[in-house]
Amino acid sequence: MDLCPQIANITIANTTIQWGQLQASSVRPLGGNSYLRPDKGGALLPWVYTLLVLVAHLPTVILRVVKWEAAQTWCLATTTLTVVVYCLAYVSTQLAADKILVWTPLLLVIDAGAMAQILFLICEDKRVLVRIQKMIRSSLWYAKASGFCAQLRIRLPDSKPGRPAFEPIPLRPRALEDNAQALPTPHPAMLQDYSIYVAIVSFLLLLAIIILQILGLVGAVRANPGNLPLPAPWCSPIFQPFGIAVRDGNCRVYNVEMSSAKGVGCILIDGNIQKGWLKGTVWGTSVALILEFFDLCILTFVNSNARPRGVQMNRPWFTMFSGLAVLLVTLIFGIIYSSELPPGITEKVWVVVNMDKPTLWAGTLKSAGLRGAVIGWNDGLFEAWNDVYFGAWVSVGPR
Repeated sequence: MDLCPQIANITIANTTIQWGQLQASSVRPLGGNSYLRPDKGGALLPWVYTLLVLVAHLPTVILRVVKWEAAQTWCLATTTLTVVVYCLAYVSTQLAADKILVWTPLLLVIDAGAMAQILFLICEDKRVLVRIQKMIRSSLWYAKASGFCAQLRIRLPDSKPGRPAFEPIPLRPRALEDNAQALPTPHPAMLQDYSIYVAIVSFLLLLAIIILQILGLVGAVRANPGNLPLPAPWCSPIFQPFGIAVRDGNCRVYNVEMSSAKGVGCILIDGNIQKGWLKGTVWGTSVALILEFFDLCILTFVNSNARPRGVQMNRPWFTMFSGLAVLLVTLIFGIIYSSELPPGITEKVWVVVNMDKPTLWAGTLKSAGLRGAVIGWNDGLFEAWNDVYFGAWVSVGPR
């Protein structure tokens, strides 16, 4: 093994032996390669999940441009699922900096555009605002006619001095019911229109998405003030059992945290990936909110009949294209992260195993692939479920 003079006088964790003593001793080989995977919350959305989301959104975007009515139910269902997943991610991660890859709100932009489109186009197509105004006026007039005007004043033919010329005569409630045709009635047809309830649901989902984006933006800004060091845990089976320290080819030393419940040991590596995504979340979410505002302006002020060169203009173009772009970028990075080791550690490592006495073992680390990304992301997403998700790990040892 290559000697590292700079760590020769460093004492190995939980021992009285220095690295220089072990480096001079014989090194035992570990058979075969092992994987290094991110711990809970340390993985980006697995690329297979991202691919499914992208495949689901591509035909929806086309339908939203050509025939938006046909995509309403599908958009509502996918957006509801997205909001539920993000709420769970926020609760599980508590917006922790080292788990930014799980809770980054960048993927919400395409769903915000879909909900805004459904809401505004239904309001325009069904003249919802005008109908609501008429319904409110009709309801108020109905209440006034049946309540405040429930009295009639008749002129008395033989009025005498000191006696009023008019006398109020209360109407029986039944009289109003018998003469119902004389009173205006509310508009029950509007409340029976299915599209009105679709618009209400889309408004609530749009509001939820904007709130999630703002919370995520604030969380990203507060997560790592001053660009402080951000360690991220990574785990491997060769660090466990009895592993206490690891040295890589760059002479970096890592202490091993045992997790016998999972059958792996974990080390802390500089979270350069997390730092990059924190900055990207701040800038990306800010831009997403601006683009959503532009789309709201388009949907509000551009008439549905405006078709320059045959192109339907009142569509959320900014969020549709930017949302697809974010999904593509997430897909690419997901593939890269699942096929490479994290920055800062080499494939060749030496593990200190402390059984009868500390001994040095040489091993080779490889990426954990798609499985490692799925485990890391799912563990971070469902952490709030505790033993419902982790089972016996909660009671046996640290997760």
